[in-house]
Amino acid sequence: MPKKSFSSDVKILALQYLKEGHYTIKEICKMFSVTDITLLQWRALYQFGGVEALTRPAKNK
Repeated sequence: MPKKSFSSDVKILALQYLKEGHYTIKEICKMFSVTDITLLQWRALYQFGGVEALTRPAKNK
């Protein structure tokens, strides 16, 4: 099964919801159809690398 690809804008929106605290992790995961592990990985990437860390490379290396 192919891996879902999310734009960096969608990832940032999910992280913004998480940061604001209006929604629980479960609610955000359901909204964006991701697992809690994925959401927490996005948060870690964003904290250490900013927006650039959330974008996928255009080509395989």
